[in-house]
Amino acid sequence: MISDYLLGAAADSYGFDRASCRFITYGREKNKQMYTFGKNKKPYVLRIIKNPTDSIGQTKAEMDWLLYLAQKGVTVPSPLKTERERACFFSGRKW
Repeated sequence: MISDYLLGAAADSYGFDRASCRFITYGREKNKQMYTFGKNKKPYVLRIIKNPTDSIGQTKAEMDWLLYLAQKGVTVPSPLKTERERACFFSGRKW
């Protein structure tokens, strides 16, 4: 499982209570894990991927694709920006 340190860093970045974070499942590979957390009385899903540096472009492309689909009216999960709207794998357009 992902370390408590990494989950704490995600909680700080996205502004949710670490205690509300719960493990859901692994992805197809063990390097992908899904968690759920609550923020402002809304549920969210956090996907953490342990990827080599050379796959950062693929992750960015996936986030851009989700944003594009959402802008076209397709119901898809939207990437959540960090509290400081800083660059982050899960933050949306500010890479």
